[in-house]
Amino acid sequence: MLLLSVFVLAVVAMCVIIVLTRPDDRVDVVRPQPAPPAAEDPPRPAQAVPASAVRPESLEGMLATLLLAGEITSGQYRHAAEELAAQDDAGYPLTVPPDPGPAGP
Repeated sequence: MLLLSVFVLAVVAMCVIIVLTRPDDRVDVVRPQPAPPAAEDPPRPAQAVPASAVRPESLEGMLATLLLAGEITSGQYRHAAEELAAQDDAGYPLTVPPDPGPAGP
């Protein structure tokens, strides 16, 4: 019981210390302001990365990249994902352990 009480007091003390030392709650914290952009630098539009520049690490990643880039339709994506799942199931089938029977005496 004593060990539990000491543990609870230590956790409460750590929480109080964390809450009291958070820099967001201090009044004397001065946040630096970002410098305004120079007048001669016009804002640049966001540029999309072409699908050919992205190198996914898996076939599923490649399919998702092609789908997001609009190079394949959602139906083509689903069909290709089904084929990948079937190949994966054939190569690495899941095995269920045998049922040991009813529990108890």
